[in-house]
Amino acid sequence: MASYDRLRAGGSPRPLETGDTWWYAAVAGETAGSFRTRVRTRTRRACLGAVLLLTVVYAGLVLTATGRRWGDAAVTGRRADSAAATVLREHPSLAGLTTLSLIVGCVLLLAVGLIRKRYVLTGAAAGAVVTALAVTGLLQRYAPRPRFADTAAGALVPSGFPSAQTTLALGIALGLVLVVPYRQRALVVGAATLWATAVGAYTIAAGQHRPGDVIAAALVVLAVVSGLLAVIARKGKVRPGPR
Repeated sequence: MASYDRLRAGGSPRPLETGDTWWYAAVAGETAGSFRTRVRTRTRRACLGAVLLLTVVYAGLVLTATGRRWGDAAVTGRRADSAAATVLREHPSLAGLTTLSLIVGCVLLLAVGLIRKRYVLTGAAAGAVVTALAVTGLLQRYAPRPRFADTAAGALVPSGFPSAQTTLALGIALGLVLVVPYRQRALVVGAATLWATAVGAYTIAAGQHRPGDVIAAALVVLAVVSGLLAVIARKGKVRPGPR
């Protein structure tokens, strides 16, 4: 346990010992101040770790020949998969459904926050999504990217690093952390994350992005949202959840 952990009134009668988990302290015996410190520290580390991993992914999957060959192999394998090609050919509405789901997700994120009258947090969640999309756009425009062969058309198609669709979907999923009530948060955010994963998988299956583009989008969103949570915790706007 950290030195700033203290039992609060009405907490567990058992003294906290070395080896106790941080969540036990948060539920049973940690003061609000130390909980905020812990959240700020961990989210700040998560932000820095996501930035570091994004750099590694960019260097390994975009700048190196091995990473580019892996991306080419993924695209070639997707085109060679007759089952995926059949599904995409017989269900052209999947593209429109994906776009519609992204619009519905944006509306849901704003609606939940406004209905609960969490105006500041709703603005913060929307700002995180916009910031993640802006970072994605800057990387797509200015980061050097390889071009891979489009075997179907014989042309060269630029790689979209990172994936904007995946960035938006995951931004919505993690933005719900700020606006959904505590007791429903795990279920709602978990379901939204599965949906965002499906969106990313569709962009790969449709040949719009490489796997590295989707991975990079997830790391961009994680970095932005973790940084935002660190700022919120620094301002003292977080507290331990109820028992």
